[in-house]
Amino acid sequence: MLQSSHISPWSDDELNQGETTNGLLLSLILHKCFDTGLISVDDNYKVVLSDNIEDKELKEYLYQFRNKKIYIPVDKKYRPNKDLLKKHREKWNL
Repeated sequence: MLQSSHISPWSDDELNQGETTNGLLLSLILHKCFDTGLISVDDNYKVVLSDNIEDKELKEYLYQFRNKKIYIPVDKKYRPNKDLLKKHREKWNL
């Protein structure tokens, strides 16, 4: 039930399409929430929630991940790119 998710969308960023640092492994629901800006990841690799989550049940579900650190590779060269994460947060005002 896990999917690879691009931090910077595949169709919008040819430069980072094949980069291993342009990805997160997420569940289907978290992948959709990430792609629509309901969640993001900060520079400390902790989950950030949007203030714009209108659905009460979804908000309650996502709240369990708020400020939780994601699992990151031990080898730094494979960790999610912080610059791409920052662009994602800026795109969605997170």
